[in-house]
Amino acid sequence: MTDYQPQPDAPYREQVEACLQAIHHLCAVRAWQRAQALFSMPLEAFEHRELHELLGRWGCFPELIQVCETLIGKMDAVTELAYRQSLGNIYYLQSRYSQASACYQEGLTLASTLGETLVQVQLLDCLGNVCRMMGRYSEALDFYQRGLAIAQGIGDRMLESRVRMNLAHLHVYLGQYREAFDRFCEELRSARGSADKELESIALTNLGLVHICTGDYVKAIRYSRKGLKVSQEIGFRFQEGWGVCNVGKALLRMKRYHEAEEHLQSALNIFRELECRRAESEILETLSELYQKMNLYELASEFYEQALAICKDLGTPLINPTSQYDKSLHVSCLNA
Repeated sequence: MTDYQPQPDAPYREQVEACLQAIHHLCAVRAWQRAQALFSMPLEAFEHRELHELLGRWGCFPELIQVCETLIGKMDAVTELAYRQSLGNIYYLQSRYSQASACYQEGLTLASTLGETLVQVQLLDCLGNVCRMMGRYSEALDFYQRGLAIAQGIGDRMLESRVRMNLAHLHVYLGQYREAFDRFCEELRSARGSADKELESIALTNLGLVHICTGDYVKAIRYSRKGLKVSQEIGFRFQEGWGVCNVGKALLRMKRYHEAEEHLQSALNIFRELECRRAESEILETLSELYQKMNLYELASEFYEQALAICKDLGTPLINPTSQYDKSLHVSCLNA
């Protein structure tokens, strides 16, 4: 822990290298409790967030999966519950929805047994997210409403905000933009009031998304760039990808095609690096729309087919709430 001294401006991952090396050595000698203590250690330099939470924020998915899978089954029930949730979150971000759902369902059963009400809300929220990404909107709504009712019952305002944020995202997918806008604005105020940078970045980015859907592209770029700035400040890699993507989508609508392509390709690189395949499919579909607008029809069809192939592999529909891709041109190109 004392041998490794990172540079002051080192990337986030390098700043916790000493902790990760120590955890691996402790696991090698089966010192499970000491390894768990480090993995769950709140880091003062990062808002007192626990190490395993920060690894997920920073996109260090392989490291997080390796340690979680090693420690699960060797810890007390409460700690195992936290690690199952972290593992499920990574599976979710990587579009491994059946594995994510299994982790969340197992965790929900364990949380109910332990009387961990707060974690029950978090897991219901997570299950709602899985259903939303798979296009099962009525099931998603049921999970969100169940989680929201419990959060309200225990008076946990911060947890309630997170559930409402995801519920608002569902409103976007259903085309209910006014409801989504009002909710994101409310949650933005809440996030700033509690100094929750992670929640703030999500609210800002999603407000950008709503403005893309409603055609106010100047505001879309403004909100998305604000969200992007916050995401980059805290190293929230996944949300950074969506911020860059939203700016690209807005630029596409403003017919600033080359700038749009640059942003969309940058977002695509981020999500490929994180292995977030559903996000990758959405950006590929957006790029196909961009190439249609540029009259590059064969390239547009090629990217659209790539997006479809990913969704087929995932067993999900192709979901893009901002899509204006002309499928008739796609069919014409395939038949040419």
